[in-house]
Amino acid sequence: MTTRARALAILLGLGTVVALAVLLLRPVPQPDSVSDFQPTVAGLAEIEQQRTARMSEEVATAFPDAPAAVLDVARTIVAGDTPTAKALAALGVEKLNQSWSRAYADMLPEHGHTLLRQAVNSRNVAAAAALIAAGADAGYNENEMPFAAVGMEDRVDRMYWFPDYRRGNALLALWTDAGGDVNTAVYPGNSLGTLIAATTGTNLEAILMLLKAGADPWLTVEMKFSEGEGGYVSDSFAQKHANASASSSEVAFRVARLGYYRNGPPDQIADVMFMYDRTAKQYIGSSGPENLHTVWCMQKVLPLILEQTGQTATPAIAELLAMKIPDNIGGFFLGPDETRSAPIADQEVRNDNQTGTKKWND
Repeated sequence: MTTRARALAILLGLGTVVALAVLLLRPVPQPDSVSDFQPTVAGLAEIEQQRTARMSEEVATAFPDAPAAVLDVARTIVAGDTPTAKALAALGVEKLNQSWSRAYADMLPEHGHTLLRQAVNSRNVAAAAALIAAGADAGYNENEMPFAAVGMEDRVDRMYWFPDYRRGNALLALWTDAGGDVNTAVYPGNSLGTLIAATTGTNLEAILMLLKAGADPWLTVEMKFSEGEGGYVSDSFAQKHANASASSSEVAFRVARLGYYRNGPPDQIADVMFMYDRTAKQYIGSSGPENLHTVWCMQKVLPLILEQTGQTATPAIAELLAMKIPDNIGGFFLGPDETRSAPIADQEVRNDNQTGTKKWND
């Protein structure tokens, strides 16, 4: 069974966990402007009542049987406010880190819901910072926090090629500042292995943050299906992005431009070269704007990876690199100073907008 087949098998087993996490982390779409949504005064009052009722229900469900002081802090977090240092100190470290309900009772019964987990799920960065400063454990539930943070898109009412993950990335920074190890952290609710490999390719900002914090793009880890059963070796970040996808090429290009493909282990380098060679053979001599754009993207990233890994281009890769691409074809979505899409039309994901325009002619 291949690594990817094994990954699929465990994904099927953990699908419930991932689906629940997405539901918990999915933000409520907000209108772009006042003109998009103009309720009456009575309507605003009703909306506020509904919001208060939802928050009360959320706290009651997540913190059953919690004492009043814990409930007060939880309500503050869910409301988007920051609990005071005095209120957190009064709880004490034990209650700060106590699990008040089971996050995934069937799949991961040992994992619980803490006040910090509530702050993360509520995307309340200031509250999370206050909790950690007061002694909350950022490594709760076997490092669930960073794996949730790197997939925390800020808005989902419009899709962009490289969305805004700023709040999630701020939570990620809190975790690393609290001593989180970007290379040893794995989370049993995620089957993709290392944190950087598990980071969605559309969150370029988090990928660059993790690399700056010391993440190894060549690292693989052994993953187990369950206690006493077999497992598999996860793909590294470099393996994950060694394909013909234009988005993978754009991310790999940004990473390679900073020199992070150096010092790879020989077996990993050989596997990445094998995958790029196989992909090159599929695109040699291809035509049509979409295929030629894919070739353009690979022509940008492959010379950097070859140089940093000390490899010579295979005949297929050399032939791909020699292909002539018309001047009106090619482009990445992000420019040199960008890590996320600007909220403008040409960065939206549409059927007529599958390729970027930034040529990086430097």
